[in-house]
Amino acid sequence: MTLVRVTFDKRGDRLYLQRENRDLPTIVIPPGAAATWDNRLRILNRSDGDISIGPVDGEPLITPAQFDHLPARVRQLALRTGPLCRPRRAMQPLMSVFLPGYDRFLPLERLDLGNVLAKLMGLPHFPLPMFRHPA
Repeated sequence: MTLVRVTFDKRGDRLYLQRENRDLPTIVIPPGAAATWDNRLRILNRSDGDISIGPVDGEPLITPAQFDHLPARVRQLALRTGPLCRPRRAMQPLMSVFLPGYDRFLPLERLDLGNVLAKLMGLPHFPLPMFRHPA
């Protein structure tokens, strides 16, 4: 089942949510610049030339071994929808997870959801607001 470019794969008592394998973008990042790829990852180009990040013909930016514990089909999709870097011999870019919709502004009513997603993605939790306006 898919919804808004996300696949839902239920296996036993587990539900795997992954990026659908279509419409994956390709971007070019100049030396020293950073860009967001596929609204999922921030990538900093540390090389002295342009790099191309996209779905085909390149060096994987995500270590395949980190998916070894997943069922085979889930692992295959995770690897196929991850970013590849060209040229292959470019200095490894710095990559960090991007949490769209929560990176600049987080409404108070979404704080709990934002913190659950941040924890799942290995990001720091969002701080509690210093004050609240009376309702």
